[in-house]
Amino acid sequence: MALSSKLTQIYIRDKATPSPLWTYSFRVKDVSLNIGQVNYGSPYDEAIDGSLRTNIRGYRMSVNLPLNKLYDSLIKRNVIFDATLDQFLNQLYTHLVTNNGEFVQISFDATNYYDFIPESVSYSVAYTNQIARASGSLKFIGQGIITNITTDLEAPSV
Repeated sequence: MALSSKLTQIYIRDKATPSPLWTYSFRVKDVSLNIGQVNYGSPYDEAIDGSLRTNIRGYRMSVNLPLNKLYDSLIKRNVIFDATLDQFLNQLYTHLVTNNGEFVQISFDATNYYDFIPESVSYSVAYTNQIARASGSLKFIGQGIITNITTDLEAPSV
């Protein structure tokens, strides 16, 4: 079971000390944040007396950013300058590969930042009737396991 929350604003910054060198904000349409349960082995174990006990260790976040939604989004660098997706991808590559950055920080409310590791990048082109359609995504997974779900991570009530 995973909790899912639809995001409309996302902030990604590098992890530089003492302060980040860049922060990109994306105004996107319904990108989802998934929060999955992490267990010690199986979700439940049976105790000697026959009762079930839970093995919840915590929760791990993952964010999947489809490139088509990022292309259509409003992108700002350091919250004030207009930017492009190419500039963001270049700085992300420089941070992770050239500068040996281990992770980036992502926020959903511009105040609480969480450490995320880039898990995968995909890009493909499909041809239909000689028309090319590109698709791809950036997937980030939480570096650490969180023990509680704070209010900025909660899905809005319907």
